[in-house]
Amino acid sequence: DAFPLVLTRGRGEKTTVAWDGKEGSVVSHVKTGNGALRWSQDGRFLCGRGEGSSSEVKIFEVQRKKPKGGIEPVFDKLPSKHAMTLISKVKVADIAFRDAPQADKAVTSGMDGSLQIWNLNVEYKFNENPNLLCSTKLPQKAVDMAFGAEGTRLAVATEDSALHVFTYSPLPEPSLHEDFVIENIHPEGVAAIQFCPSGKAVYSRGRAHKEVHAWSVE
Repeated sequence: DAFPLVLTRGRGEKTTVAWDGKEGSVVSHVKTGNGALRWSQDGRFLCGRGEGSSSEVKIFEVQRKKPKGGIEPVFDKLPSKHAMTLISKVKVADIAFRDAPQADKAVTSGMDGSLQIWNLNVEYKFNENPNLLCSTKLPQKAVDMAFGAEGTRLAVATEDSALHVFTYSPLPEPSLHEDFVIENIHPEGVAAIQFCPSGKAVYSRGRAHKEVHAWSVE
């Protein structure tokens, strides 16, 4: 976008502040809820991580419009009211957006170890909320999650330092298939994971020693 939107959030706070990156002025304040900010890579949706505070996740939409004489849409506004609410049956520990080719799906992890894939391609302007596509259960609660660039692979790190790799398939009906598990990737615990751009490996960072490991997931 021509408009450099910057989002900030204080530690322990529930409000996200949107800034004009050129002028340094505040655009809006948004109550995104508990936990770290989650923002889809296409820049469309954002929400709070949850961290077990609620079974509902309020998802906000960054709105864009085409400028006069322009071709590509640019930032318009970030409404203080959420666009839709993801309603789970269990308290949500974390959420990640699928970003290939757009943020049309999300995965949530529950405090009970559940994983749930949600369809975000709904008529939320008519008060339709995301619907559940499929779910599965992990032996431990997830501490971080990441989708691969192609949008079909999902990596999940759990409290017991295991890395679970899944493949999401929409046909014949939506499902999550666990491809394999790598045990004890960081003995001191996992802080974060992320797919490499090619999708052939997952990077992981440990909690105590801050070491980054690369794991082949081909």
